[in-house]
Amino acid sequence: MERLLLVNPANTKAAVDLAVFEIGLGNNEAALKHLEEVLKREPANSKAIFYRAIVFYNAGERENAEKILKELSTGDDEYALKAKEILKEEFN
Repeated sequence: MERLLLVNPANTKAAVDLAVFEIGLGNNEAALKHLEEVLKREPANSKAIFYRAIVFYNAGERENAEKILKELSTGDDEYALKAKEILKEEFN
């Protein structure tokens, strides 16, 4: 994935997938860097928004995570549904 980003830094899918991989490794700072680059280009990318909230949640920034998830949950795609589930399970 990193190679894909070296060849094409604007590859949104590779950047988000790499961020998810970094989250799995506990590398929240690296994940956030990739997600914020995606969101600069595509501010409405719900997958990037969702995983940005996960990074904040993992870092103990529950208020930031909750705010992002609430905003995301107003949508109607799969990440809006995931946001609703997490809000129900973790913030109620």
